[in-house]
Amino acid sequence: LKNKDYFLLTLHASTRCDENIESQAKAVIQALDSFKNFHVLVTQSNIDPGGLYLNEQWNQWSHQKDNIHFVPILGDDYLVAAAYASVVIGNSSSGILEAPYLNRPVLNLGNRQDGRVMPKGVYTEKFDSEAIQLSLEKILNTYDGSEQVYGTPGQVVSKIYDILTGTFFSNLIYKKFYDA
Repeated sequence: LKNKDYFLLTLHASTRCDENIESQAKAVIQALDSFKNFHVLVTQSNIDPGGLYLNEQWNQWSHQKDNIHFVPILGDDYLVAAAYASVVIGNSSSGILEAPYLNRPVLNLGNRQDGRVMPKGVYTEKFDSEAIQLSLEKILNTYDGSEQVYGTPGQVVSKIYDILTGTFFSNLIYKKFYDA
């Protein structure tokens, strides 16, 4: 995918969603098929119930379309792929935690990541093909950067050090154990 515009898609089966996995996959495929000038790099789903179904769908999709690329495991190359993606798409925590540090826009799908802090540059959409398509168009036209809500890169270690060196461990209460 060198020198090509692409989306990075990582979608996991969610145990907290009202919609079934089949309709989720269908909505994503329909929405992304409308972006003819983009390639889609699809990573393998997790092993939660529904994950095998998603992997089968991604594999079939990649055999039907030349611009769809299903890779079972990216390993260490995942962050490289995310760093160069036009948009990181899916419901993986990597879209919430890592992608903002790479200054990549994220389209978070569904409610799997509900309850997490959503940094600037992370947009959430329901599993609806038209809504996904419209959100992607908006992101591609208006994205103006991410933020790091979990600390500035390179400064986290010094913050931890400052907290630890400023803590008087002798004042901590020791837990008492009772043997029966």
